[in-house]
Amino acid sequence: LSIGSAYFLTAIGILPRLIGVSLPNGMPVLIQGFIQGGWKVALFQLILIIGSVICYYPFFKSLDNDAVKEEAAELETTQTELETA
Repeated sequence: LSIGSAYFLTAIGILPRLIGVSLPNGMPVLIQGFIQGGWKVALFQLILIIGSVICYYPFFKSLDNDAVKEEAAELETTQTELETA
């Protein structure tokens, strides 16, 4: 989805073509986008990050709820074992 939208926006001229400089892997995303293509690319990266967080949040929340249930069951089992010992 991100690659397709980036390609489409570059093809119709909304985003500039990237300059193709190889930047270090540790470079922060928004700074890398600004160096590669200016403020438009950095803004596009920010929008993609926000969209990705919104997209993945329900899955993260579901996994977190499952982990909380497991921890509660484990705590209950441990307390029961301590009471019987």
